Amino acid sequence: MYVKKSLVVLCTVLVFSSAAFVDNIPKCSIKDSDCQRQSLQYVIREASKTGIPEVQIAPFDPLELQQGIDIPIQDIVQLHFSDGVVKGLGKCLVNDFVTKIEQGLASLDITCNITVKGHYKANSSSPVIKSLLGGESVHGDGRAKVKIEKLNLKFDFNFYVEKRDGETYFKRKGEKVNYKYDVLGQVQFAADHLYLGERDASELLTNMLNQNWRLVMQSVGNNIMKGAMGTVEKFLRNFYDNIPTKFYITEDLSQYASN
Repeated sequence: MYVKKSLVVLCTVLVFSSAAFVDNIPKCSIKDSDCQRQSLQYVIREASKTGIPEVQIAPFDPLELQQGIDIPIQDIVQLHFSDGVVKGLGKCLVNDFVTKIEQGLASLDITCNITVKGHYKANSSSPVIKSLLGGESVHGDGRAKVKIEKLNLKFDFNFYVEKRDGETYFKRKGEKVNYKYDVLGQVQFAADHLYLGERDASELLTNMLNQNWRLVMQSVGNNIMKGAMGTVEKFLRNFYDNIPTKFYITEDLSQYASN
């Protein structure tokens, strides 16, 4: 009996806390882009702390990376990054957010300062290592950190309005979100237990990465972003596919619903 009552209380808490979240989302006209920008800013800031349990959105600042990432750097060093934690997503700045309901197109411009920490393994026997640094190989197994300042992300995705059970929802078209990114600040690397041959060269090698971070990002940026986009796509899908538009749009969108 105690367990049953406890489960009832837990479910009640979840339902009311979830309802409180959606009830507090600022509502906007579908034609008011600046209001929608501010509303999305609120959702990102608050959901990053508490999540939105009723649509399976967990808190995401900090965010634990569920899968490892293999990162080849210019065919010189192979990195495997695992057990990573990302910090800073909840403080991302929404620069612009536009929904064109007649065209079924949404675009988002956002800037983030993020830090990724985790376990890494590295190895290389590239001839470039010997010619540049005088060592036979690079290898490492330790902790690493990547800090990206002013990571600017721009997304475009198609959507349509669906009506079910008397409510309207935004539904994404397709499985992928089109995106492009740029680093408007700089990238800083740090790592320990990084060796050149048998010599600890952590400072030497991370300094080299920091001095050439733009070249490094050209090589590894797409791999990193592919992993990050999985989180973005899941957030968009769970939020828009499951929360009725009445919680964040003032107009009745029934006239736009697809047959």
